[in-house]
Amino acid sequence: MNDPRDLIIISDLHLSAGYNRRTGTFDRLEDFFYDAAFSRFIDELLRRATSERRVWRLVILGDLLEFLQVAAPDSAQGLTSAPTAIAKLEIIARGHPDFFAALGRFLAAGHALEIVIGNHDIELIWPEVQARFRAILATHGATEVDARVTFHPWIFYVPGVVYAEHGQQYDGVNAFATLLRPYLPSRPSVIELPFGSFFVLYLFNEIERIDPFADNVKPVTRYLIWALRTRPLLALTTLGHHLRFL
Repeated sequence: MNDPRDLIIISDLHLSAGYNRRTGTFDRLEDFFYDAAFSRFIDELLRRATSERRVWRLVILGDLLEFLQVAAPDSAQGLTSAPTAIAKLEIIARGHPDFFAALGRFLAAGHALEIVIGNHDIELIWPEVQARFRAILATHGATEVDARVTFHPWIFYVPGVVYAEHGQQYDGVNAFATLLRPYLPSRPSVIELPFGSFFVLYLFNEIERIDPFADNVKPVTRYLIWALRTRPLLALTTLGHHLRFL
């Protein structure tokens, strides 16, 4: 393919509610604390673009956003719609201003952003959510967002160069029955989430509210063994959530 732009591929950043300036704290379900590092990463790409005469295509290969761990006002847990997703997106953008500012600088410099939709940000499938995402980037200095920001519902493919996807369709627990149209047959305004999403909504989120460290240890049994040895009361509390979920 005759495209002079160079590819940079990253994935699974899982931005959620982030930092609350009013309370001065991070949301207990937040897993991404690297806004400053990401900003430095973008500035390094911009420096190299100038010194090496490069033009970049930054590919985020799924799960840029963590919609499953953000609570929007008046949203029903386990159900998601375009208005709910936009409300969650606004919360994420407020909690990660430096991250979105970095993307704004990147796009304003003439580079491209390619977003592959993952199982934790499937709500980006809706055009109105994509439009709001572009509008937020524009408020952070991005220009020509319609041309420079592309969403891919499943596969990122450059003929003769790269084939890439997020990969949830190879996992029976997290695969969507109809990924290109992942809606409830009887309610097309609502996404039909895969089984794995309900583990996040009804188990992992509840445990992280007790101990934010818990969700970062896999498998779950490893965390429980560690917690029983070092923090038994905490372990028994999280174990209770496991039993209720089962």
